[in-house]
Amino acid sequence: MCNGASAICIVCMGLKMVWDETAQTAIIDPQGLNISFVEDNDVRLINGRMFLPLRVLGERLKMPVGWNPNTSTAYMYVVHTIND
Repeated sequence: MCNGASAICIVCMGLKMVWDETAQTAIIDPQGLNISFVEDNDVRLINGRMFLPLRVLGERLKMPVGWNPNTSTAYMYVVHTIND
């Protein structure tokens, strides 16, 4: 749990994380986006793994996050645009 929310492990999602010791910042680079996170109330580093709420990751990746109350499952999905 991170700040009362279910947390997801970045490495467990298959995303590579690099820890910048000097800046105390974790950097993930999905598809060249180069997103950085600082350990705070929402983001935790535990045994070299970063955990953060799915909502926080979804916001940074600009991906909607949803909740299915029937299965108690959180999910994040990609919205595709169709160009003419």
